[in-house]
Amino acid sequence: MSVSVIVLAAGKGTRMKSELPKVLHQVLGKSLISHAFDALSSIDNKFVVVGHESDLVLNSIPSSIKNVIQKDQLGTGHAVSIAINSDVFNGIKSKFTLVVPGDVPGINAEDIDSLIDEVKTKDSPVGFMTALVENPFGYGRIIKNNEEIKLLKKKIAVKKRKQLMKSIRVFIVLRQSFLLKISITWILKMPRVNFI
Repeated sequence: MSVSVIVLAAGKGTRMKSELPKVLHQVLGKSLISHAFDALSSIDNKFVVVGHESDLVLNSIPSSIKNVIQKDQLGTGHAVSIAINSDVFNGIKSKFTLVVPGDVPGINAEDIDSLIDEVKTKDSPVGFMTALVENPFGYGRIIKNNEEIKLLKKKIAVKKRKQLMKSIRVFIVLRQSFLLKISITWILKMPRVNFI
């Protein structure tokens, strides 16, 4: 199964109260974006979306990674749109595209490979990672029932099932590439929805 990956690294990281781009902050002696690319070692077609302080970010990653510049940071959906509609991305014809934030140090290659294998084995058009957390406040919740999965938005989840739900959607998504293009087009037309 052919897979490309888009790593999102354009954000300013204003909540970190630092001029340094969020993905360049260090965890365990390495930048956040280095952790992300380490976890993606099995994927050949790598792309990064950069924006804020793009030169600093690009100088911190291997030059073999193809880059796309997001001039205006208008959300994750916009960043993915910039990438998948770029000439550099359209030259690659992968069946699936993995979208990974550049600021998640807790992922590893085994998790990524498991996600890809699961989607391939089940012949599914989409897959995403979930996590069990003790305090899921602020995250979209997931309800799993055998093979059926429901994604609940924060407000609904908090009101109805807050006590029961500790399974959250981690923002790591694998989608058939053509479906990703369709869904991004739809997402960008929706008011106040700019994420995938």
